[in-house]
Amino acid sequence: MVKPARRKPVHLLWLLGLAGVGYVVRTLYFPTTLGTAFVALTWIFVFIIWLLLLMPTWCDYDVGGRGCTRQVYGKVRGCWQRARLKRDAMWAAMKQKNPGMAFRLTWGDHRPQPGHQVGGDLGMSDSAARQGTYNASMWLFAAASAAAAVITLFLSI
Repeated sequence: MVKPARRKPVHLLWLLGLAGVGYVVRTLYFPTTLGTAFVALTWIFVFIIWLLLLMPTWCDYDVGGRGCTRQVYGKVRGCWQRARLKRDAMWAAMKQKNPGMAFRLTWGDHRPQPGHQVGGDLGMSDSAARQGTYNASMWLFAAASAAAAVITLFLSI
């Protein structure tokens, strides 16, 4: 199976185009500094939505020593076979119960199928859960500090 060529130049052109559109919108509709912060925060919000739900990437769910290499859209999504498992694992890594479990079809003792239950009694280690929580918190702190840096830069102009 041949992997498709990387499209970094195309993504860079989209990023520059969106930055140009943001600049034009800011100068035309939001000439104040507050408008600059609004446009910057809107751009960051759109980027995070794209990263989590729309960016072309791979499933990368752990399938025993390697990650699944099926193509998906967004970092929080899994392939057709592992989407539920990946969502459950992400919630379990943060020591939370997946809110979608309330709507999931279950049989017998009202528990999900054994292969689809993640964490707790199936043996997800505390270190793996702590690592997932740490990774999620560091990602949020990095996004918040980047947003603060952009806002500070625009406020100082």
